[in-house]
Amino acid sequence: MNMQDTPLAIGTRLREILLEELGLEPSEVTEDLSYGSIPEWDSVGHMHLVAALEESFEFNFADEEISTLTTLALIEQAVARHVAAAGNG
Repeated sequence: MNMQDTPLAIGTRLREILLEELGLEPSEVTEDLSYGSIPEWDSVGHMHLVAALEESFEFNFADEEISTLTTLALIEQAVARHVAAAGNG
């Protein structure tokens, strides 16, 4: 696992992507943030977020997985799983 793939680095990149893709202020990215909890994170925002995550972390979510990415914690867990799997492949 390289330094860019540590849990802290993943969390930091994830928050940066949320800020950029959803047009949020840093104070808006909290543990309570979830799909539909703010107008910016609607279905279109969700797809932009997913695409940005896939591009940044260089993997693709399975279609059925995309609908489960509804909170910051769930997204972070899913990204960490994919990054770890890629590192072991």
